[in-house]
Amino acid sequence: MVASRTTAATKPAALGLLIFDGDCGFCTTAARKFADFAGESAEVAPWQSLDLADFGLTEQECSTAVYWVQDGTSYRGADAVA
Repeated sequence: MVASRTTAATKPAALGLLIFDGDCGFCTTAARKFADFAGESAEVAPWQSLDLADFGLTEQECSTAVYWVQDGTSYRGADAVA
């Protein structure tokens, strides 16, 4: 499921959030495939729809790598998808 608007306050703590670049075609396709695979166990959202400060991230960071955020910790790039 691709979220339209997610904040740290509205995201259940038990779920992780995959943050990707919604302007990148490859990233969007990969994120959709991940969302299909993960089902309800994870949330997926383009960084452009998020208040990144809620996750301790910046536009510059999120425009260069995918992030996985879970329990207040963020993982970048390969660490996000490993």
